[in-house]
Amino acid sequence: MVILGKEYELKWTIRGRFIFEQIVGRAFDPSKLMDEYVLFYSLLLANNGDTFLTPFEEFISECDKDRSIFIEYRKWFLDVVKQEALVLQGVESAEKKKKIKK
Repeated sequence: MVILGKEYELKWTIRGRFIFEQIVGRAFDPSKLMDEYVLFYSLLLANNGDTFLTPFEEFISECDKDRSIFIEYRKWFLDVVKQEALVLQGVESAEKKKKIKK
């Protein structure tokens, strides 16, 4: 992910979700646009601690100037959500098989 001419790592991590909750004081709500931007920012902070030093207001200004930043993030995020859903389906399927065998 390139922001302000610098390359940053973007990973779905628990640390990123913790940072989000520390910033907003509650769990993520996907129906709120601000939550999506704060989560994006939180994930950048979590995975680029020493290099991503951009204040939130500057980050939002850059996202306003270059809409492709958020579009790229959103595509990445939707892929992560799909992958997690597939993992959960696999876990649920395995649990059902265990119950049937008992």
